[in-house]
Amino acid sequence: MMDAARTIDVLDPSSELSRFEEKVRREEARALGKQELTASSLDAQFEELDGLGDAAEVEARLAALKATP
Repeated sequence: MMDAARTIDVLDPSSELSRFEEKVRREEARALGKQELTASSLDAQFEELDGLGDAAEVEARLAALKATP
Protein backbone atom coordinates (compact mmCIF):
# COMPACT_ATOMS: atom_id res chain seq x y z
CA MET A 1 0.00 0.00 0.00
CA MET A 2 2.74 2.42 0.94
CA ASP A 3 4.67 1.61 -2.25
CA ALA A 4 1.58 2.39 -4.31
CA ALA A 5 1.04 5.68 -2.47
CA ARG A 6 4.64 6.73 -3.09
CA THR A 7 4.32 6.15 -6.82
CA ILE A 8 1.46 8.65 -7.15
CA ASP A 9 2.69 11.97 -8.46
CA VAL A 10 -0.01 14.65 -8.11
CA LEU A 11 1.86 16.91 -10.52
CA ASP A 12 1.87 14.27 -13.25
CA PRO A 13 -1.12 15.07 -15.49
CA SER A 14 -1.41 11.43 -16.47
CA SER A 15 -1.80 10.18 -12.92
CA GLU A 16 -5.13 8.79 -11.76
CA LEU A 17 -5.34 11.34 -8.95
CA SER A 18 -4.94 14.27 -11.37
CA ARG A 19 -7.66 12.89 -13.61
CA PHE A 20 -9.97 12.43 -10.64
CA GLU A 21 -9.31 15.99 -9.42
CA GLU A 22 -10.01 17.35 -12.90
CA LYS A 23 -13.27 15.41 -13.05
CA VAL A 24 -14.31 16.85 -9.68
CA ARG A 25 -13.48 20.39 -10.88
CA ARG A 26 -15.56 19.90 -14.03
CA GLU A 27 -18.53 18.61 -12.04
CA GLU A 28 -18.29 21.53 -9.61
CA ALA A 29 -18.22 24.00 -12.50
CA ARG A 30 -21.19 22.28 -14.11
CA ALA A 31 -23.16 22.45 -10.84
CA LEU A 32 -22.38 26.17 -10.45
CA GLY A 33 -23.49 26.79 -14.03
CA LYS A 34 -26.79 25.04 -13.41
CA GLN A 35 -27.35 27.15 -10.30
CA GLU A 36 -26.76 30.33 -12.29
CA LEU A 37 -29.18 29.25 -15.00
CA THR A 38 -31.83 28.34 -12.45
CA ALA A 39 -31.44 31.65 -10.64
CA SER A 40 -31.60 33.68 -13.83
CA SER A 41 -34.72 31.88 -15.05
CA LEU A 42 -36.41 32.45 -11.68
CA ASP A 43 -35.56 36.14 -11.92
CA ALA A 44 -37.04 36.28 -15.41
CA GLN A 45 -40.21 34.56 -14.20
CA PHE A 46 -40.65 37.05 -11.36
CA GLU A 47 -40.12 39.97 -13.75
CA GLU A 48 -42.72 38.49 -16.09
CA LEU A 49 -45.18 38.15 -13.21
CA ASP A 50 -44.57 41.77 -12.22
CA GLY A 51 -45.29 42.83 -15.79
CA LEU A 52 -48.52 40.83 -15.84
CA GLY A 53 -49.64 42.56 -12.66
CA ASP A 54 -49.10 45.97 -14.27
CA ALA A 55 -51.01 44.93 -17.40
CA ALA A 56 -53.90 43.61 -15.33
CA GLU A 57 -54.09 46.87 -13.40
CA VAL A 58 -54.17 48.90 -16.63
CA GLU A 59 -56.92 46.67 -18.02
CA ALA A 60 -58.95 47.04 -14.82
CA ARG A 61 -58.67 50.82 -14.89
CA LEU A 62 -59.60 50.93 -18.57
CA ALA A 63 -62.66 48.76 -17.88
CA ALA A 64 -63.64 51.07 -15.01
CA LEU A 65 -63.32 54.13 -17.27
CA LYS A 66 -65.43 52.47 -19.96
CA ALA A 67 -68.10 51.57 -17.38
CA THR A 68 -68.37 55.18 -16.19
CA PRO A 69 -71.27 56.95 -17.97
